[in-house]
Amino acid sequence: MGKGDGMAQSVEHMIFFDCDGVLIETADIKTTTFKAIFSEYPQHMAAIVAHHVRYAGISRYEKFRHIYKHILKKPLSDAQCDALGKMFSKEVVTQVLQAPLVPGVHEFLRQHRGKQPMIVISGTPQEELQHILEERGLSSYFDHIIGSPTKKSDAMRMLLTDAGLTADAAVMIGDGESDRVSAKEVGVPFIGRITNENHELFCELPYLMEDLTLLDKLLDEVWRQ
Repeated sequence: MGKGDGMAQSVEHMIFFDCDGVLIETADIKTTTFKAIFSEYPQHMAAIVAHHVRYAGISRYEKFRHIYKHILKKPLSDAQCDALGKMFSKEVVTQVLQAPLVPGVHEFLRQHRGKQPMIVISGTPQEELQHILEERGLSSYFDHIIGSPTKKSDAMRMLLTDAGLTADAAVMIGDGESDRVSAKEVGVPFIGRITNENHELFCELPYLMEDLTLLDKLLDEVWRQ
């Protein structure tokens, strides 16, 4: 588990962030990379992309296994899965380091540093996630940086317990179904970041935002309940 500046002394609330599509505009990058990796299966491309988009935030290795088992209906060895993961990382990391931040990220993080613990929980592998956030100058804002293979729901439960907080004192901010489901499993309120890819999936949720410039207002609404 990676750490930033450490946990705030007096904790009343806690904010969990996904990374891709919430802090950094990476959704299109990763979708394009999935298309490239599976380009030899054009007949299955719609299903592959639909699964990737729906489960944004889940480990790429879990996606590879699902795609091979349920869409391609082919065996996938551990060695093949590892090779796909390395190919994916090679294609993605350079682009992610150059991608724009989601509007409002720096302003929100600067204003909230030290006010309540802020934690990144992502399906990106731990070492890669830590590297990206350090290179983007974001790592110091966060009390913990948690990537795969740690499950998001497990990380939330552990950190809430350590801080002595109930689930409704926290919030999870994500752009994928896995973020929403993980938050629901723990009982943490969810704020969805709307993109072109997930609009239909999230359109009926109560708390939605286009970017982080709207996050303060939504936090007030969530924690006022």
